[in-house]
Amino acid sequence: MTALTGDATGDVDKQLQLTAIVRSGYGRPYRIYQPRNLAFWVYWLIMAAGVVRLLENLAPGAPVLTTALVAGVIVFALYTVPFWLIISHVDRFRSVPVKVRVLAFLWGGIGATFGLAIAANDPIRSIYTKLYGQAFALDWSAALTAPFTEEIGKAAGFVLILLLAPRVVRTAFDGAIIGAFIGLGFQVFEDLLYAVSAAAGAFGAEQGPAVVQTIVMRAATGIASHTVFSAIFCMGLVWLIGRPDEPRRIGRGLALMVGAMALHGVWDCAAALSHGTIVGVIGVWILVPIVMFTLLVMGLRRAAEPERAWVRAILTPEVDRGVLTGPELAAVSGTGRERKAFLKATGDRAARQRAGHVLTAAGELAEQIAEDGGRETPATAFARSEVARLR
Repeated sequence: MTALTGDATGDVDKQLQLTAIVRSGYGRPYRIYQPRNLAFWVYWLIMAAGVVRLLENLAPGAPVLTTALVAGVIVFALYTVPFWLIISHVDRFRSVPVKVRVLAFLWGGIGATFGLAIAANDPIRSIYTKLYGQAFALDWSAALTAPFTEEIGKAAGFVLILLLAPRVVRTAFDGAIIGAFIGLGFQVFEDLLYAVSAAAGAFGAEQGPAVVQTIVMRAATGIASHTVFSAIFCMGLVWLIGRPDEPRRIGRGLALMVGAMALHGVWDCAAALSHGTIVGVIGVWILVPIVMFTLLVMGLRRAAEPERAWVRAILTPEVDRGVLTGPELAAVSGTGRERKAFLKATGDRAARQRAGHVLTAAGELAEQIAEDGGRETPATAFARSEVARLR
């Protein structure tokens, strides 16, 4: 009787695993070339327009501003790496394929920045200048323009990616990750444009100091910039529109979207709000990141709930097999706090490192099981053997 009960439980766990694989979209391949999808053509046409405008901005001064351009490209390429790794670390469920991450980054850097935002920002800011004067425009036009044009421009790319990869974008957590990559692209390419513009403002003289000054300033404030704004906005957008496995939460979605734009606006008018005092500007630069990261963390905790449930369902049969223990399953599918508590309880530093490697291998096993559709394959068997080896 016990054996029959165990078999029945195993069958139920396997069915829940297969259901989680289908609903989560884990392991779903993504095909870039989709000529029958209108979103494919809209995405690449706006990207083409962005490339043209990028060349219009950079090409004329390239022969004179070579130092600034090369230095900016190298520095901001290196600057991209840690941010990319941090976002990938946050996406510990590996729910967003690399191709989608690259498309998101390119949209933020080219489509949103040069294809949409630049085309909208300058005309709108000139209207503020004509209506309210130069002083008002200098203080407030950026804050009254960029939060709308830039966040909507970045979100437009997210909507296109959603239409191109509906089986990949399943939850608000996916929205946050994809939004973060879009924001990272926007941030890097915008910073590059500022660096070159700073050198051009000095008529090509002293390019090194001009570029260094811009890079230091933009890099120092970059941690509380487009990457986080866009992550919050796109996470809220998913809750606003809803997904098959993410019930619509209109109030929560609007709160995050409005919050992202409001924080963006406050960030852009820090000098005006603080009346130009250094202490006031620093105060705004401290307050905005605190509120922003609090909003992001609170949102991610809610958004990760479906992801954690799917990982738990995918790996539960591995507990029945004896590949994982119950506490390991709880840790790999739990919150960051639960994961830390598990590691802390394992013992000394060596034991914690070993347990951390096991949890990482368990996450990779979940990814491999999903890619194989729950079937028994050599790749899945190897992933299981890695868990045992690291243990």
